[in-house]
Amino acid sequence: MQILAKAVSDSDNKLVPFYLSNSGDSFLNSLIDHPVDAPANCIMPKSVMHVETITLDEFCKITNLRPNAVKIDVKGGELFAVRGSIGLLQEYRAAFMVAVHPTWLPQGQRAEELFQLFRMHRYKLAGSQCVRYDGADFGDYLFVPDDN
Repeated sequence: MQILAKAVSDSDNKLVPFYLSNSGDSFLNSLIDHPVDAPANCIMPKSVMHVETITLDEFCKITNLRPNAVKIDVKGGELFAVRGSIGLLQEYRAAFMVAVHPTWLPQGQRAEELFQLFRMHRYKLAGSQCVRYDGADFGDYLFVPDDN
């Protein structure tokens, strides 16, 4: 196992803010600054540190990995992570399990953009499990190559 002290995103070697809740002891730590009034976030102190980014494509290149499946759960940064995985989508045709947190997406992004990106690369939705919360569907979605 190899641990790389970088954040998965859509660009390489970029220094970006990484938002921490409760001194980093929280499931809300993310590249996305979640609203302070988010129910789970309202009583936690917030801080920020800067981290270097890496795409999943670059990570696979430098580690010589060729994954069959990828799990993404990045609390609002889903679209950034998948945009940094175009090589995995096009060349390796890996399956993707993506946890989508629609109310935590950056302003201007919509969950539908993620589904459109997978469709554009000939993927289909093979399964999902959703929970309705705060007026939105939080869910885990399995995307697989649609090579028909």
